[in-house]
Amino acid sequence: PSDLLRRVPAGPPRRVRVEPIPEQPTPDRPSSGLEFEPTCHLNRNQLENELEGLK
Repeated sequence: PSDLLRRVPAGPPRRVRVEPIPEQPTPDRPSSGLEFEPTCHLNRNQLENELEGLK
């Protein structure tokens, strides 16, 4: 169980969040789309910066 806990926060979750947000602009959900538009770029940039820093 310790290995799984270490692997989950290591990389997969950050990658999963970075990919689906830009690929899915949430056209089916206008209410959430408005909220995601401003936060999408900010979160993506922050996650990319963190990934680059870790590498």
